[in-house]
Amino acid sequence: IVLPVVDPGAVKTMSSREIAQLIEKQHYNIKISAERLSASGVIGTLATQEFTHNGNIYTEYLSASATA
Repeated sequence: IVLPVVDPGAVKTMSSREIAQLIEKQHYNIKISAERLSASGVIGTLATQEFTHNGNIYTEYLSASATA
């Protein structure tokens, strides 16, 4: 088995869609939670990124790991 080399100094990120898939929740609900956490200062500012799904354009959040 060959494992990829990971730079320990690299910033680790996870999108709101990846989090939703990981914990099996709707993306919309994850976005609401992320907005609340950001507004209260628990997490930093959220970067946004658009994606297309079934011809519609949606927004997802990208968050950097606090342990990076």
